Amino acid sequence: MAPHQPCGDRVSFSLLNAVSVDEAARSRLEKLSRPFPEGAGRAFIIVGVISIIVATIRFVRTGRLLDDQAIHSPGILPNLIFSVVLAVLLIGLSTYLVIG
Repeated sequence: MAPHQPCGDRVSFSLLNAVSVDEAARSRLEKLSRPFPEGAGRAFIIVGVISIIVATIRFVRTGRLLDDQAIHSPGILPNLIFSVVLAVLLIGLSTYLVIG
């Protein structure tokens, strides 16, 4: 009778055998797990959370402005700032992936 092995060990062992990666592919995968992509991922998460918060604030503000009878001028500055921040993040990460 064979000794009992935990199921997780068998699964990870079979996955390691199923995925045989050559050295060139392994080095490309290791390059993508360095600090810059991790930091860029965190930056995208933070920008996403901030955009949800800002969208909620703007939704409430727009509701209040619609209930008001006065005429208000539109503000494009928050949209412009958000677009620039996203563009800088995308350009930085794309440049790293293409050049690096």
